[in-house]
Amino acid sequence: MSLVIKKNAQNEFPTREELNFYCLCQMAIEATKSEKFNDYLIKYLKNKQIRCENTLLTDIKFPLAIKNILIKNGVHTLKDLTILRISQVVKMEGIGRKNLKTIINMMEKHDVYFDTYIEGLDNL
Repeated sequence: MSLVIKKNAQNEFPTREELNFYCLCQMAIEATKSEKFNDYLIKYLKNKQIRCENTLLTDIKFPLAIKNILIKNGVHTLKDLTILRISQVVKMEGIGRKNLKTIINMMEKHDVYFDTYIEGLDNL
């Protein structure tokens, strides 16, 4: 994969943002070729998965009413949430737009997302 910086219609030279983006992309491309990077990435993903499996909803700070609704519907850990689709959560009694946004924000803080995240965003 290679990035090409195109000349801007107004400027002869790329902007600082374009150069920064290009440099970051090139660094990422080179890093993925490294064996150490691959080991680091695998280790990171495994740790994230373990953290997700071990994080109980009762240990997370967000409204008790939402926790109770999720637990009542069999969701006890962050991993349980990531298996669900947004459309499934919306169907839970007591989950409206406001509660769904709260759940999504909490999940984003913990760097986890619903299965097929994009599919259910129209519910917001």
